[in-house]
Amino acid sequence: MIGAGQRLVGARPLWVVNEPIMIADGVNHDIRYNAWYPRWAYDEYRAILAQSVDRKLVDLWDTIPREQFTDSPVHLSAEGMGQFAELLAQVLQDGLQ
Repeated sequence: MIGAGQRLVGARPLWVVNEPIMIADGVNHDIRYNAWYPRWAYDEYRAILAQSVDRKLVDLWDTIPREQFTDSPVHLSAEGMGQFAELLAQVLQDGLQ
């Protein structure tokens, strides 16, 4: 899928953003990042993603505190989304200079 997107945009800039997930601190935090993602699976996904993207990969997966997630490990609160937007804006500004 990423390869198809890279081919579609040709020489134009393409940035792939891996959005934040909640990192829990519960009983099984040593084997699971949260209820959805076992550590081994998510770590493998990130490694495959890094190998698949031959453009700019912005990996912000662990940048937002768990308190800023709502009803799932991937839904940010309004404040969390604001934090994510600020981080991404800074990455984009730095990368385009």
